[in-house]
Amino acid sequence: MLYPHGEGITDNYTGDFNRLSNIDAYDSVRLFELWFEQKLFADFFSIRIGQMSADQEFYQSITSNLFINSCFGNFPTISFGTNLPIYPVGGLGARIDYRPSSALTLRAALFDSNPGTQNLDDKHGTRFHWNPNTGLIFIAEGVYQVNPTTANRGLVGAYTLGGYYDSRQYTGDFVRPAHGANGGLYAIVDQIVYRAEPYVDEKSSKRGLSTFLSCVVAPRDRNLVSLYLDAGCNYVGLVPCRENDIVGLAVGYIKIGDEVIRKASVVHSGHEAVIEASYRIQINDHLYLQPDLQCILHPGAFGEHPNALVSGLRFDITF
Repeated sequence: MLYPHGEGITDNYTGDFNRLSNIDAYDSVRLFELWFEQKLFADFFSIRIGQMSADQEFYQSITSNLFINSCFGNFPTISFGTNLPIYPVGGLGARIDYRPSSALTLRAALFDSNPGTQNLDDKHGTRFHWNPNTGLIFIAEGVYQVNPTTANRGLVGAYTLGGYYDSRQYTGDFVRPAHGANGGLYAIVDQIVYRAEPYVDEKSSKRGLSTFLSCVVAPRDRNLVSLYLDAGCNYVGLVPCRENDIVGLAVGYIKIGDEVIRKASVVHSGHEAVIEASYRIQINDHLYLQPDLQCILHPGAFGEHPNALVSGLRFDITF
């Protein structure tokens, strides 16, 4: 269950596409996920059925999860081009997950392509819509995870390659031609590039530098966002005696599709970029504070909003 509350800075001030806060949502008490999972064959295989959100498992980057701007969690190419159920909306579907080894994970899911809209016809997450005639969304990915050993000195990474296909009949407000399907491809690289202390075993210090890189492409004749790129880095334990703190810097970029129509004219070079610096201060096992600074360039991509500089403080209490 979720209860997002409060007015968002994006709607009231900045007007950015990506939404500068990844918890910004319509104010309502809502059911988010409700599913059943069965694991089989010594947990090498699992199936999940029910109301789910795709972004809880798919296209995840451990390194980029530090950042607050929503583009670093939900790719704009996907969120603006499909109705894939993502936060704060869950949708009916089924997911399979297969892990033939500790290094390889294969997963795929099928979702209804019309889960509802958070502020219109699904304000409380109980729509439970399932009608294959209105379209289905298929998403699949493979993740190759290199496990740390003394031989590789703990300089390991995770490499993700995935794609999605939406069969829904679609005519967008921004895209001139109607089309019968949509889809895209994405790739993610997470890589540890430096450890401050030698790796011995899983209890070794995590102090060091990690990087990430993501790329998503979709047909430019049927997507509001046809290209998304991001890159960034995190350093764990940069400050002495603060081994669990994380400081990070990231950049995200979106490109508007070439066939997008805006005010009766074709948009040829619309784009938006965000630069974010964040520092998560781990107070104890139950609380962290996270000062955050974002510079948003060309908010909304169409030149209607000035560049924005936004600062904030997020805190998280776990109990």
